[in-house]
Formats: sequence, structure tokens, C-alpha cells
Amino acid sequence: GDITVTGPAGPLAVTGVSLDSNSDGTPRTATYTVAAPGGSWDLADSGAYTVALLTDEVFDTNGNAVAADTNLTGFAVDIADTTAPVVQSASAPAIDAADTGNPDTQITVTFADNIAVDASSIDSGDITVTGPAGPLAVTGVSLDSNSDGTPRTATYTVAAPGGSWDLADSGAYTVALLTDEVFDTNGNAVAADTNLTGFAVDIADTTAPVVQSASAPAIDAADTGNPDTQITVTFADNIAVDASSIDSGDITVTGPAGPLAVTGVSLDSNSDGTPRTATYTVAAPGGSWDLADSGAYTVALLTDEVFDTNGNAVAADPSLTGFTVDIADTTAPVVQSASAPAIDAADTGNPDTQITVTFADNIAVDASSIDTGDITVTGPAGPLAVTGVS
Repeated sequence: GDITVTGPAGPLAVTGVSLDSNSDGTPRTATYTVAAPGGSWDLADSGAYTVALLTDEVFDTNGNAVAADTNLTGFAVDIADTTAPVVQSASAPAIDAADTGNPDTQITVTFADNIAVDASSIDSGDITVTGPAGPLAVTGVSLDSNSDGTPRTATYTVAAPGGSWDLADSGAYTVALLTDEVFDTNGNAVAADTNLTGFAVDIADTTAPVVQSASAPAIDAADTGNPDTQITVTFADNIAVDASSIDSGDITVTGPAGPLAVTGVSLDSNSDGTPRTATYTVAAPGGSWDLADSGAYTVALLTDEVFDTNGNAVAADPSLTGFTVDIADTTAPVVQSASAPAIDAADTGNPDTQITVTFADNIAVDASSIDTGDITVTGPAGPLAVTGVS
């Protein structure tokens, strides 16, 4: 308790004293032990310290006290921090098929210092991330603690190219730490590192595109005479449908009389993407729909015809869709013309005459239904015999 030691942060603890000799005598040298602030000397303790001798503390053997001295001695603490903070660890996860569609990834860097990392110096401008298509945007950063200290772990958020990870982003990505970005509390900077860490994007597309929907309208009487019909198929994929792979050879249409001709196809968009809707034009048998075409028609999707942009094919489907042709004929045939020649003197002695009737129908006249019973001929003496027809 003989002395006090006072520094910039206040008094220090005098924790002990030893003597060169524990017997009375003169001179006697005392060595006082003074504890460092916070348990150890560091840069934060820098400054001037004053040692004071207190009154009535040290006596001679006759009870006379050493006079107090408020400036008995002093010392300076001058700990210059020239040690730069360092990267303790850095990591970036690989991007694979499970990350398809995700908007970003995280890169984790832990900084450490002999005293303290300046948390306020850590921001999204600390690093760059460069891939096959150029630099990516670092959109944010979070810290495990926003106060100065060591270590401090920063998690940087990096946006995927084009807004989400996909097959087109495959390749190697390099993460670089820029110079004069991350500091300790004494202004020392972490050294730049052009190869701080890196990651690979390897999104293998093994998912085949699929048929999302398929439809074909029924053909009825209202379609009589139309030259064709349309079949609509929508294809979808996890990445993109290859629009150029869609053509009139993708499907077959088979009816009672055999296959029909697929004469063309149109797309809702001619660029790759998903979904894509194809409208196939199918020619009617014989050039137009009529009663003779009635029956069930099957639409089949052929194998290895429609692909996604990574070469995966839509699976064949022999029963993709279908439609029926049901054209009910309720239109009766008609007499188009009828004629019978007059009988005059020149016909005297002839055994018969001919009457000509022309029948017509919207589809076809049944020839077998025409016979001598179709007409009657009646004259002054009554009915005449119809003896034949050709």
C-alpha cells in the first residue's frame, strides 16, 4: 500500500512487494509488482503512468515516516501495433444441380488480429468474385459480431449470374480480397489476395423435358369441308426447351384409314425457353373432313424428336392424345333434274320411252338404292310399267 500507480485509464493494482533484505537496515530496496490493465500490456494501455508514494507508509525504526511524493517516479507505455490483421480462413461452397434456380451463394471469410479487427471496415467492397462470364455482384455482408474484436467472421452474399444459378453458369469462380479494405483498429490492413478462395459451378442437366399438356378438338358436322385440324402440345423443361427441335415430324396421327399428313407446326415463341406450345396442323383425309372420315384418331409423340437445350429428349408417347370424327349426315339427297320426251307420230310402234332423273347429295347417292320401283308413270288408261333402269 506504499505506492499508487495511475495511468490513462485510472489506477493500477499494486499486487505485491519484495525487499532486498527483510531485516531492518539501510538502505533497503523495495520492488513493487504492478498489474497491467486488463491483465496484460497492449496497445490500448499506451500513455503516461505516474507513481506516487503515500504519506505515513514507510518508517524508520524510530517511527519517522518517509515524506509523501506525488511524483515519485513514472513510466510510459508505448506499444506500437505494426501487425496487420490476417485471413484466418475462407470458404465458398460448390454450386451443383441442387442449387439450380437459387439467386445467390455465400462466401465466408474469418479475419483475425493481434489486437482487434475494425468491424466497420468490413463491407461488400472487400472482395471480388469472377467467373467464366465476368465479375459477379457482391450484394451484401453480415458479421458474426458488429463490434471490434478478433476473430471476426464475414459472410458475403454473391448474386448468381442472370438472377439464378443454371447450367449456363458452369465453370470455375475466383474470389479475390482487395487491398486496403479490411483493417484492424490501429489502421493496419489485411493484405490483398487474388486467390483468396474459389468455387466451381457444375450443374449437370439430366432432367428430360416433358409434355405439360396435349389436346385435339373433336371433328363434327360443323367441320365438314374443312381441310385440316390443329393439335396443341405444350412442352416444359427445368431449364429450357430447344425451340429448333420442334417440327412437323414430332407426331403421327392415325385414323381408320391410316396415317394423316402433319403439314406444319407453329410455336408460341421461336426462342428457347419453357414452356413452349406447339400447334401442329394435320390435313384431313382426302383434302377435307366428311362423313367417310368418321372414327377415332390417335396422336403419338415420337422418340428423340423434341429436346431441351442440353440434349435431353421428351419421352415417346404412343397415346399422346386423340380425337374423334363424328360427322352425322342429316341432309337428304335431292332430284337435281328430271326429263321425259314427248311421244309423237314418229314414235308410233316404239315399245317404250325413257325418263331421265339426276339425283344429287351433299356426300354421296347410294347407287344400289336406285331401281324400277323408284317412280310411277300414269296415263289416261292408268299406270304404265317401269321395266328397267340404268
